[in-house]
Amino acid sequence: MNYTSLLELLSACGVSCLLINNENTIISVNERADLLLDGGGQLPGKKLPDVLIPLVDELRSRNEQIFPVAESSEDGSSLFSAPSKKSSSPPKELLPVSAGTGDVSSFFTNVLPSSCQPGVYARLSFGRYICCEALLSHALLPGDTKLLILRDASRDHALDMAAAALDQIHEAVVICDEEDRMYFCNMAALEIDDLVFDKIGGQNINEVYENEDYSPLSIPETRKRGTPSLNHRQFYHSKSGQRRETIANFFPVLRGDKVLGAFSVLEDWDTASSLQRKVIDLQERLLDYEQVLKNSTFPENRSGNNEKTPGSSPAAVSSAGNILRAQHRFADFVQQSSIARNTVKLCTEAGVTEYPVFLYGEAGTGKHFLAQCIHNVSSRASNPFLHFSCASLPAVLLDDMLFGAVRNASQDAEEKRGLLAQAEGGTLYLSEIETMSLQLQHKLLHVLQNRVFSRNGEDLPVPLNTRFVISTSLTPEKAIESRKLDPSLFSYLHRFRIMVPPLRTRRADIIPLTMEFVNTYNHRYSKRIITVSDNIFTLFKKYPWSGNIKELKQALGYAINAVPPDVEILTTEYLPARISKIRKPVATAAPGPAVSPDAVVLNRPVDSAELKDTVTEIRRQSIYQILVKHGGNITKTAAEMGLSRQNLQYHIRQCGIDLAEIRAAAKKK
Repeated sequence: MNYTSLLELLSACGVSCLLINNENTIISVNERADLLLDGGGQLPGKKLPDVLIPLVDELRSRNEQIFPVAESSEDGSSLFSAPSKKSSSPPKELLPVSAGTGDVSSFFTNVLPSSCQPGVYARLSFGRYICCEALLSHALLPGDTKLLILRDASRDHALDMAAAALDQIHEAVVICDEEDRMYFCNMAALEIDDLVFDKIGGQNINEVYENEDYSPLSIPETRKRGTPSLNHRQFYHSKSGQRRETIANFFPVLRGDKVLGAFSVLEDWDTASSLQRKVIDLQERLLDYEQVLKNSTFPENRSGNNEKTPGSSPAAVSSAGNILRAQHRFADFVQQSSIARNTVKLCTEAGVTEYPVFLYGEAGTGKHFLAQCIHNVSSRASNPFLHFSCASLPAVLLDDMLFGAVRNASQDAEEKRGLLAQAEGGTLYLSEIETMSLQLQHKLLHVLQNRVFSRNGEDLPVPLNTRFVISTSLTPEKAIESRKLDPSLFSYLHRFRIMVPPLRTRRADIIPLTMEFVNTYNHRYSKRIITVSDNIFTLFKKYPWSGNIKELKQALGYAINAVPPDVEILTTEYLPARISKIRKPVATAAPGPAVSPDAVVLNRPVDSAELKDTVTEIRRQSIYQILVKHGGNITKTAAEMGLSRQNLQYHIRQCGIDLAEIRAAAKKK
């Protein structure tokens, strides 16, 4: 038997191999290796691919799997020898086989052991990777040649990529095989439960986890059913003694009709649930503290004592009460456009009633703002206003957050007070209702209709004394069609169904909104912007504002933060590129304080009281003098200042300039 027959034998056994010399030149190659390297029968005489040379050099340097010349057997046949004493790997089991024209009495049952580090492979092309398994010597091989064993490592690479990705996500992933043995856990799963995979790998999952109520674990149940199970809330203990509350989805691993196992993707909501309780507790303390302050503000009214309780002044009461109170009123809502005025009118009419209000409109249109206004115009204005986003928690935790819960476990009983109880006498604003499950929406409808609720795990009825404002970023029709809004709930809320208009339909509000936001960011970033380029307003009126008022506010915050401290004119160069459509230059020396001919003067720069008064007076005098120069002619004054007539008239009103007086004085001259 010669080395050519040996290569053919290895190819028949599924082994890819090359015969190479010390210069990494390919002497011979078997069929499987030729296919693996896409050689097309042209590899002999060529050098090894460059990507393989570092791996081969590593094999040579480690020298752990070099096989010495085999001795002859009693019948004269050649034998593969066992690994030399230098090898750190134990000898492989041997299997008698027949090889070519001569008998070979033993052969390796498994793929020859690798002397490379695990996972060391090279990329041949996109998605194709190759691993050098071993570098061998043998009596049949010509002198100074070695047998290089190769293996397709494409699957290794794919598994490494998948494992690395799973280790970076915060959800815990646990995979079990068809016998419910622990097959894989990502880092999140091990960290959550304080486990070491080397100690639990291969164990039955029932030996590692136990549900708190002793119910069957969900992964084995999912494997048996062969169908997914979603949004399960579970309380369990791990082998390490950790107790966890999780929200999990369970899926079978299928190959055709065969179930290979099952896995879970879960989130550790123990921390979130604890945070939920802390939020409720904190709000409860604030409400209690406010009540204590109210009761102790004027003790002489109750006990005749003329001394006031320290720290219980009306200002202190107001400060504490503001934390859980609505801050905005309709007077704060910019409404120069007719559509905005109509929205405010509808919200005002709804506010003075006790009916729930349904607001819908795109994200960033001001639904939260209007919800506060509705509360403040109602008879409940002095009571709490609580806001909760339905998208912040999964359905099972949102249920507890809203209604409260009493859970009797094997340990101590646990009680949670919900938002409905906390908002008693006040208003509860639920935003993003479309993210709430239909089942929970139906439960909420039942509570609204019957004006009574009970905590989860408890049958004791509690009267409902909470007013609701509910909002969604979808149109009701689209939300119902996509099964994100319960039609019955919408029907109940239909009495006050109010659309909050997008900014692109209320362009008349852009100028005053811009001024409000510039003043706000002047104060926040300690800037001195007193004028805004009229080009900005021209640009703003053309821009689509897909993010609505929120996008406008963010754009101005970005721009003012980018303005150098001594710049007083806000121009388009400081706006975000997506709005200005121009490259923003690096900030240079600030221009002088003179008013640009294309600038609109702001009405309320907020830096300090003194600066505010000074800037207001400068602005007023500038406009007044140009008006006097033109005898009160709006058109000529606006042309000289580079403003539109509308902008100039707005500033005249804001400055309190008496235009009739200027015109009368001009006639007397």
